[in-house]
Amino acid sequence: MERRPINSAMLVSIGYDNKTQILEAEFQSGHLYQYYDIDENIYQGLLNAKSYGNYMNQHIIDTYEYEEVSFNGELGERTQVEDSMIVEIAYDEANEMLELVYTSGAVWEYEGVEQEVYECLIKADSIGRYVRKNIISCYNEFKKSN
Repeated sequence: MERRPINSAMLVSIGYDNKTQILEAEFQSGHLYQYYDIDENIYQGLLNAKSYGNYMNQHIIDTYEYEEVSFNGELGERTQVEDSMIVEIAYDEANEMLELVYTSGAVWEYEGVEQEVYECLIKADSIGRYVRKNIISCYNEFKKSN
């Protein structure tokens, strides 16, 4: 599928096949996902959105089935932590990308997380509390898997 480059803090490129109704989205993190059963009007809404990331979060991510096709990024190794909410953390300083693995097994990525925020997270008395207060809803986020 051919993708078109877009100017977005979250996405590098997007493509759509109207025969199969598959939307392909390449994220700044290096992850490439295919979203299934996407109507043409949803794709057009994404193309016309003021914020591609917000549109993806509000209308596509967690709404449609998806599959990760490839990963070209380097988040580094995950670090195990002892917390009632988070079990592993990975951080890519160059791309300011934070990945959190929750006790439920869900994996979330957060874009634009500054090095200082990551360092405070690692040193926090309660990682879960720090995440709820300083990470969730403060950065572009998307669910990677369950």
